[in-house]
Amino acid sequence: YDYYSKDLSAKVKAGMGLHQKKAAYTNCITYGYIRHPDKKHCMIINPETACIVREIFSMRLEGYSTTEIARTLNSRGVLTPEAYRRSTGSRKAKEGLPPQWTHHTVLSILSNIKYTGTMVNHLRESQTIRDKGVRVPKSEWFYRENAHEAIIRQRDFDRVQAMLNRRGKKSSTDKPNPTHPYYCAHCGHKLRLQNRRIYACESKLAHHHSPCAEVHWRKSELDAALHKAIQSKLGATVEAQSDTISPTS
Repeated sequence: YDYYSKDLSAKVKAGMGLHQKKAAYTNCITYGYIRHPDKKHCMIINPETACIVREIFSMRLEGYSTTEIARTLNSRGVLTPEAYRRSTGSRKAKEGLPPQWTHHTVLSILSNIKYTGTMVNHLRESQTIRDKGVRVPKSEWFYRENAHEAIIRQRDFDRVQAMLNRRGKKSSTDKPNPTHPYYCAHCGHKLRLQNRRIYACESKLAHHHSPCAEVHWRKSELDAALHKAIQSKLGATVEAQSDTISPTS
């Protein structure tokens, strides 16, 4: 059975690699496109979402920041790529927080070369069965120009990349801002540490007049409260366990 599984895995991997070299999509459809009704592994433009992609690129070329673009889309109630897939039934709805446009969501669209008609495959490669895969060096990616209809002109895409690169150089010296285990009481999203002293909710940046703008907590206060809660919980657990143990003679 082990040999059969390994042999089947090798055949599937070889088949996927063949599709990738032919510039066919092998996983989920890129936002802005839909499956071709007649051709397998081929994408065509989705009029419902392609207009949103064009608007995002247009706003960036006009000078809007990624955060300002996200705030505009959220104010109009535009579905995020994740929410749109759920609405069409292509992805199961999950319990939890509703998706919202963020700086990262907008940036991922602006950085996606597939919108120029170029298909890029073999970005990750699985090493074992059910492995999420490891990042493949960029030199080993499969590129194929004119693989599908473009939503964005190549020159506009190149202009946006130049703008993003200039912005990236300015913030390259900034240290990464890790996520911490505290959540906003208004929107439920995780708080982030700013200037190493204050916890704040980043959702305020993606919405107009957001109540999350009032969320500011000192790191020392939250850490002290968390430490006290853990000590109280541990003390109650130890006391409960000691009550259930009968004395021995």
